[in-house]
This record gives sequence, C-alpha cells and structure tokens, in this order.
Amino acid sequence: VSFASPVRDVSFGIDGSGRPLDGCVLFVDGTSQCAGGNAEYAFGDMLPDSSAAFRPAHPLWTDAVEVVHAAYYATCALFPGGTVRCSGTCDGVGLRGDGCSPDARVIDSPVAGVTDVVHIVGALGRVCALERDGDVWCWGPGPDGQLGYGGTNPRSTPTRALTE
Repeated sequence: VSFASPVRDVSFGIDGSGRPLDGCVLFVDGTSQCAGGNAEYAFGDMLPDSSAAFRPAHPLWTDAVEVVHAAYYATCALFPGGTVRCSGTCDGVGLRGDGCSPDARVIDSPVAGVTDVVHIVGALGRVCALERDGDVWCWGPGPDGQLGYGGTNPRSTPTRALTE
C-alpha cells in the first residue's frame, strides 16, 4: 500500500489466533486512516461497516494524535501533553478505559486517570499506558492476569500494574 502522506506509525489489532483485525496508519500531519473490521465503531467515524481499503478515520483526532493503537473493539491515541483518548465500545470489559457502561459506543473519550503518558500499546483488547515517571497503567480484560495488577478481573479504567 502506498500513501500520499509520510507515515509516522502503523498499528494492528489482533485476535486470539494472532490474525490482524484492524489496522491504522498515522501520518506525519496528524491524520489517520484505518482498514479492517471496524468492530463496534473502533475507527471513530460512526460508520458501522468494515473496509477492505484504508479510509480516513478518527475525524476528531486530526489535530494532535501522536500514536494510534488498535485493540479489538477500541482504538486509542496518545496526544501531545500525555493524554490518551479512545473510541469504540467497552464490550463489557472496559476497552476504552473511561469507566464506560457495557456496549456503549463512543467516538472520542478521554481515558480516566492517566497523565504524562509517553507510550501506549494495545493487543487482544488490552491497552497499557507508560507514564513518564515509569508507572504502567492497564485496562480491559485480564482473565490470566495480563493487566499486571495482581488480579484477573477486567478493568474499565486504568489500573496501576504492580512491579517487583
């Protein structure tokens, strides 16, 4: 695939088998495009259909996006200043990180409780944010302890991961 604008970052959401579900491309100018399943409006454009070709996505994020990561039914972005916002659904396990109610679909929501974030990563519905001070905060499902807080329950808002 070739794009008219220079690419800054590429991210893919994957399923439990390691197959890509959605992919998003972030351009140097701050705009993004996504392709794939667009499950639960994860592209932030309120178009419920999937797309076999990359199309403009996250129209509310064009001014300040630094990084876009896809994670099952939600896509999250890191903005200058260290804030994180997500679009998509909670899917009953808090994928957006804003304490949302199950199955509520939102195209732009600030993630609660994380500040001064320098990096985010998302996979299999889980998202983690690294703060400048070294703290790691995670949200989403964690049936095998993947969120790192010492438990296995899903978290709909960021929970600090434990360190040894």
